[in-house]
Amino acid sequence: MNCNKANTSQWMSCRVVFSATRDGRRVDNIEITGCLAVFDRSKDLGEQAGSAVADWLSRQERVHGYRYQDAQITYLEVTTSDGRFLDATKLGWAVLKERQVAPPPARERSELESGLVQAIEASGFSVSGPTDSRAAEHGEPAWVCNARGALALSAAGRLLCSGGNIKDQSVPVCAKYVVVDEHTLGYRIEETPRFIGVLAGSVLRGGHNPIDGPAVIIPGLTRLRAATEIDFEFFRVVLPPDFVWADGGCERDRWDAGQHVLDCYVWPADLAIIGRRGWTLKTRQHLHCFVDASYPNAQEISRHSGRVKLDFHVEFDKGGIVTKAYAVDKDGEAVGYRGDVAASTGIATAP
Repeated sequence: MNCNKANTSQWMSCRVVFSATRDGRRVDNIEITGCLAVFDRSKDLGEQAGSAVADWLSRQERVHGYRYQDAQITYLEVTTSDGRFLDATKLGWAVLKERQVAPPPARERSELESGLVQAIEASGFSVSGPTDSRAAEHGEPAWVCNARGALALSAAGRLLCSGGNIKDQSVPVCAKYVVVDEHTLGYRIEETPRFIGVLAGSVLRGGHNPIDGPAVIIPGLTRLRAATEIDFEFFRVVLPPDFVWADGGCERDRWDAGQHVLDCYVWPADLAIIGRRGWTLKTRQHLHCFVDASYPNAQEISRHSGRVKLDFHVEFDKGGIVTKAYAVDKDGEAVGYRGDVAASTGIATAP
């Protein structure tokens, strides 16, 4: 296949279909799409597709133990910015030049978009929503999802033809964790802004599998929004420590504040601190950990002999300010007092 560097046609994504033999049985219609099929326009499409297939086969054997042989590419497809799916099996990138068509006039494009919007809203559905019928909810028919996809393609083509920059304004700049097309939970990768790290994907909605690596962002097609706590519950993923809550705080902020209080805490002179165990955020206003200690010079053998485990609690207000911190032994008696408060006020008082 010839590579055509002079061609300026816009393309959005590629799809590779191939067959291979596994355990003596021929498997057809194996597909590679998304981030696994992100190719360089300046290089031969067939060679890149062959390398992508080889990587896929290697990963299947390495991760799953499946050994495929005699792979043969049967179909190559290139998706253009105006929504066309071109067969590039024989022509490679040259298919973009062979099948290039002029975009519809701006007036016709605007009328088409308005008609789609009116049709969707007249049927009682929202213009914003899944573009994949597999992710349709609330009884949405397939044509609604297809219409949304057509609107996205039209917008992408308009921006690309005008040379504009496509940015998703629905996601705040500070949002690290995002939901992709309502079917995948992921996180932004600063070094590669066009890729999203995958945490989990919905099989029923056609989401990405974390095993397949990062998901590619297609300008004008991929829809992103900031992830919420409900999204983490839906995808069954534990909230990361740096996930920013709706009120602006995060678990790591609580950890840092609790560690500062613990570092400044004043313990009894006869108590030797060994170390603390992991922090547990019981609620957003209550942080807890266990502190291992010992009384090396204790005379009361029954109570203070060997290692003891103390409960250390830190309480916060709604703004994340520490309001109380204390340690108690197994009998519920207070041990020591806050040193950070004493340092700031000059008063050392037990709780």
